[in-house]
Amino acid sequence: MILSLLLIGACSNKEVKPSAPIDTKAVRLEKRSQEETRKYNYAAATNAAHEALLLYALLDDQKGQLRSHINLTRLYLLQGQRDTAEKHLLKARSLAQEMSDQSQMYHVHLLSGKLHNDQQEFRQALISAKSSLEKAVAETYLQNYDQAYALVEKEQPASASEEDDMAFVFLQYARTADDEEVGKKALNLFKKNENTIGISDSLFVLGNITRKQGDRTKAEHYFRRALEVNLAMGDKHRISVIVKELETL
Repeated sequence: MILSLLLIGACSNKEVKPSAPIDTKAVRLEKRSQEETRKYNYAAATNAAHEALLLYALLDDQKGQLRSHINLTRLYLLQGQRDTAEKHLLKARSLAQEMSDQSQMYHVHLLSGKLHNDQQEFRQALISAKSSLEKAVAETYLQNYDQAYALVEKEQPASASEEDDMAFVFLQYARTADDEEVGKKALNLFKKNENTIGISDSLFVLGNITRKQGDRTKAEHYFRRALEVNLAMGDKHRISVIVKELETL
């Protein structure tokens, strides 16, 4: 009895940390979703995005809901669930139009272009773009790779998200221009953010570039590194593609 009272007294003396406000939790969930996406953990990323959406709905935070619908559109598109992606995209478009949010309409247009393979949506994204980096991403989807690269060649990204976007622009330019050095820049940016898919794609592109240059040893090195990444991810399709490339060396 005395021991129980002592334990109760000890517990009562402990400082109870207040729980984080709902808005803080929602922001943390958004960030977690982005981090898990880079690590190819789409299930965890999707769960976090849905939890964030629920909290923003409870807060009646339309901006947060809009960001969440855009994020979920991107995630379901990555997972090949096009119908579900379309539902979130329609909600995002409705919210962005209601709020006259041109910065988010840029993302809506980009995602719509990817979902529907619609060049007009990419052109609308270019019109909505504010920064050089946003314009470069839109130009890349419009397959204007030289123009895109010129826009960001000397830019300094300010966040992990911007680094991923810049790496995307760099990689597509490197792929079409057979530029190994720019491909390495893309790889380093993806590695900095632990972007698994980006790392895999960069290594694969670098393998193709060096093979075209006649350096089979370097090409094999890049392809085998790409293979190791995809074996760790368990991506059977990518593994089969890389194995075929190794067989042709």
